[in-house]
Amino acid sequence: MPPQLVPPELLKKSDKILFIAHLALGDFTYLQNCFKAFAEAYPHIQIHIWVDEVRRTSQPAKWEHLRKYALYDWLAACPFVARIYQETYSPTLFKQSIRSAQQQRYPLVVSLSTLRPPLYAALAREICPHGFVAGMRRRTHFFAFQRRLAFRKLNAGLDIDATSLPGQHISAVYTGWFRRLFGVDLAASARFPFVQIPAQWNQYAQQQLTDWQFDSASRAAGKLVFINPFAKTGKRCWPLERVVELVLALKQQNGWSDSCFIVNAVPEQMENAKQFFKAHALDRVQLFSAQDNFSSYLRS
Repeated sequence: MPPQLVPPELLKKSDKILFIAHLALGDFTYLQNCFKAFAEAYPHIQIHIWVDEVRRTSQPAKWEHLRKYALYDWLAACPFVARIYQETYSPTLFKQSIRSAQQQRYPLVVSLSTLRPPLYAALAREICPHGFVAGMRRRTHFFAFQRRLAFRKLNAGLDIDATSLPGQHISAVYTGWFRRLFGVDLAASARFPFVQIPAQWNQYAQQQLTDWQFDSASRAAGKLVFINPFAKTGKRCWPLERVVELVLALKQQNGWSDSCFIVNAVPEQMENAKQFFKAHALDRVQLFSAQDNFSSYLRS
């Protein structure tokens, strides 16, 4: 196996590390195992995480939805994460966050961003002008000068295309990243996603299902199905028309006629989704949106 990209002697003497990633909930579901394994392998290193908001905008009307994101609460609850940079959703806050990160004088910054890797290679070096910077990179054409210059800002680069195989599960891809970068490996049994759900949340969920008459007693033998057609980027969203087609098709299957469906909607699309499903009047379908974060519910 080739030597790890981040020198072991640097890891031994470093007291903190900054990871840069355009995280979504799905990404962290599997990446958290890697962060946990890193913390166990290097308990003397504080883990700081920069969550870059790919929907960053100068339109104030959109900031409220971007500011309240369940991932931030999940990260804050992780005992192996010491600091989070989460105010990157506006250009002004983005620049302020860069200045704040620069003041930390990180000895080591690692970009795990696979979208626009040259941009994040440059961001990592801007935050860490004198330390060791590692990040994702892709092979570039000879005439792609700007990309080549950006990748030269890295002390070590991890080839994105070489780290994944066709049909490989994302948890194996992430494990490969940490093995190659830090020499940290995870057994297959350690890659399963986990989440520690407070008792208050289980109680809230059970009460919500009862109010909708979606609890096990109300739906008899029918199944409970959660559908999430929305993503952070528009091109990855599923048209609501396809959701209707899926629900109707499933209800026609044996054993599915009494099933209940919960359709998740991001807060900024909730009103549009309400109008859409009101027009279609589907039976036993409810909309749900995380209008508030975890901590606000727990305080209530």
